[in-house]
Amino acid sequence: DTVVALLSASEDAALSLYVLFGFLYAAFCFHKLQGHKHMLDQMFTFDLRNAKCTFEEDRAVIEELVLNLFDEALEPPIRVAFEAPDADAEEEDQEPLISLESLRA
Repeated sequence: DTVVALLSASEDAALSLYVLFGFLYAAFCFHKLQGHKHMLDQMFTFDLRNAKCTFEEDRAVIEELVLNLFDEALEPPIRVAFEAPDADAEEEDQEPLISLESLRA
């Protein structure tokens, strides 16, 4: 009887620990998701032109760094043909996703 009671108590304790750690992990994940959503909301409303710079001459350097970081937006998208092109087909002009002029405006 005593052995069965001890085993039952240890199983209950283990189950309680699993549930406790599960709740803690779920709370951590939920908090992380909320932080990520907050960061995405901030990025959505961010405008480089309104950024505050201690020294105004830093603005040009920062803008250049951001343009270099996202330079793939200035290149045309990559297209891969799944079929051999027809001899009569015209090549489409490949435009970048965003123009450099609109970034500097």
